[in-house]
Amino acid sequence: MPLVNYGGVELTKDAIIRDIFMLENQIPIHIVEEIMKVIIINMESDEPHPQYEDMGSKMLQFCKALCPFIYPDQQLPIQSEEAMKHVHLLDLMYHLMLQDPDPTTDKDNPNFNPDEHDPNFKPDEHDLNFNPDENVNLPFLNSITTFLGIVKGMHGAIFQKSTNLDMDVEIPSVTELHQAGIHFNPAYGIISSSEDHVQLEEFIFYLPKIRLDLNSEVIMRNLVAYESLTQSNSLHLTRYVELMRSLIKTVEDVKVLVDEKIIQTKLSDAQVTQIFNEINKSIRPTNTADLDQIINRVNSVFHRLKFEKRKTFLIVYVLPICSLLFGAAIIGITILLVDLIRVTLEGNMQEIIKYITSSFIKVFHWF
Repeated sequence: MPLVNYGGVELTKDAIIRDIFMLENQIPIHIVEEIMKVIIINMESDEPHPQYEDMGSKMLQFCKALCPFIYPDQQLPIQSEEAMKHVHLLDLMYHLMLQDPDPTTDKDNPNFNPDEHDPNFKPDEHDLNFNPDENVNLPFLNSITTFLGIVKGMHGAIFQKSTNLDMDVEIPSVTELHQAGIHFNPAYGIISSSEDHVQLEEFIFYLPKIRLDLNSEVIMRNLVAYESLTQSNSLHLTRYVELMRSLIKTVEDVKVLVDEKIIQTKLSDAQVTQIFNEINKSIRPTNTADLDQIINRVNSVFHRLKFEKRKTFLIVYVLPICSLLFGAAIIGITILLVDLIRVTLEGNMQEIIKYITSSFIKVFHWF
């Protein structure tokens, strides 16, 4: 039986996939587990159902098949048993693409209290900071608290000083870099650390190998939105998308990345260009110093190569031409002076003036 939307239009496979990865359509995994348990109970079977037992692996393979980043199986950052520990499917996809985007741990926080991470820990009621209302288990109260936290974060992001906001990625396009002498090579893996998969070695710029299809724009757009809501520090995926948007300005840029096997797609070059240019920019700092440092290095190498090319052009082409012109001018002036001296010694003043005038006319004709 085909699936239809509220308008009665039959949904295609790609349309269903795009709906599954929308942020507003996420269903917590533990609720999916409870639904599966109810289904198994109603089946009245004593043997465990294979679909439920292998649900984590199926979810992981589903996300891997649609993940924009390509990496070998041995580099898979998440095991099947860990897939069920994530909040929902979009969260699983995010951590599949960016494992541990924030390498700092709670222990690095000066306010970290190890006792609070003990499952048997109970706050002291005599503690001045203890709030008995925090132990009240009210679902609607938790929802309101979460909503207020999001509003507070958005307020801080919107009204913060403009000096603290990251500027757009200022980097030449792929075509400009390629013409300057910077080559591109694919790097396999996630972008948990930009130094591992987005790097510059001499004149080779390594970028993660990505696979793009009809669902990639929706998946990446929702992943960027999810990262902005959940990550308080570094926004690696957001900065990566901003980098790709600055690198890809025309279809010619896409052609270079496709030829270098960095982008794997069956879409047209115009569609790939549209994917990155239609994703919204971050409204708050991304705090990705490592990636920004690599971008600055690329800019530095680009300007150095451009200067070297101009210098080579001047030395090889302009300087010889100028030398020839200068030599010809010296020879011409020398000949004119010799003739002028000869005429001066042999002729009268009227002939001298006539000769000088004709000589200047000849010089102007030469140049």
